[in-house]
Amino acid sequence: MKKIFTIGELLIDVLSRTKNWDDNQQILKRAGGAPANVAACVAKLGGHSYFIGQVGSDDYGDFLINTMQKISVNTNYLYQTNQAPTAVVRVYVKSDGNREFFFSQETTADMLFTAQQVGHWFQDDIIHFCSLSLREEANKSAHLKAISLIRDNQGIVSFDPNVRLAFWKDANRCRKIILEFIPQADIVKISDDELFFITGIQDVNQALESLFVGNVKLILYTKGKNGATLFTKNYHVSVPGYDVPAIDTTGAGDAFIGGFLFYLSRYNINIDHLDQKIGYKILNFSNAVAALATTKEGAIDSLPSYFDVIELMKSKFTNQ
Repeated sequence: MKKIFTIGELLIDVLSRTKNWDDNQQILKRAGGAPANVAACVAKLGGHSYFIGQVGSDDYGDFLINTMQKISVNTNYLYQTNQAPTAVVRVYVKSDGNREFFFSQETTADMLFTAQQVGHWFQDDIIHFCSLSLREEANKSAHLKAISLIRDNQGIVSFDPNVRLAFWKDANRCRKIILEFIPQADIVKISDDELFFITGIQDVNQALESLFVGNVKLILYTKGKNGATLFTKNYHVSVPGYDVPAIDTTGAGDAFIGGFLFYLSRYNINIDHLDQKIGYKILNFSNAVAALATTKEGAIDSLPSYFDVIELMKSKFTNQ
């Protein structure tokens, strides 16, 4: 299997079903951060997962490193610094499982990760990243270096914009940076509630077509419980969602792309020759991973095993 690297933020999600953050009985503290969730998903499914980033030299940082190691994510490229604390994000989990994010504007350890810390670690591997860590110039440079090194080794680049406007001071800058990085990717994962913001185009098909720029070969368009569609320049294929008792959607999109990248790696799929039959299989698998991730609270803690995913897929087939 190819190695799957993710780069970006690893942080503490403080989950609550109320906005009373002083009510300790209502609060759960969990490991999170979109790229870290993807790394965890790959590892839990049985893939070769590596996380690139930085946390603080504090108790939260130690907890996050231990959490990743326990689920077999390789942390050789996960640094600690005493220059800033580990990032903490407050997540209000609504009754329908959807979320609202609150965070501090302070400088955190992940924001200080630089290109100088990125080494020649890659072969023909896969690297995945999101937009949140592109807010700082140092982080942007680190991502660009990692992407360049993967390209030098004929690897695959995956990008999930994962728009979280609450974390940005300027929505236009967020959109501009996302559009700057989309052409860098071979695979772009985008959700139905992000598409118009990123493209500015109302028609869904036209908006998706506009994303085929630069190196983009595949677009994964996710629609939550309504399933997902895979687009190439020549065809598209869709799968329905899974009907599961969702209680927390935190990390579901990360689980989807984690499942997708794991499948590519496990079955050594060449994305230049991905046909509709394989496209359907990989989408169905990814949807099952995402669905199971909504049935428990938290992001990393809720991620399923490969066995769990296969069992859900079998049950869907049996019930049809």
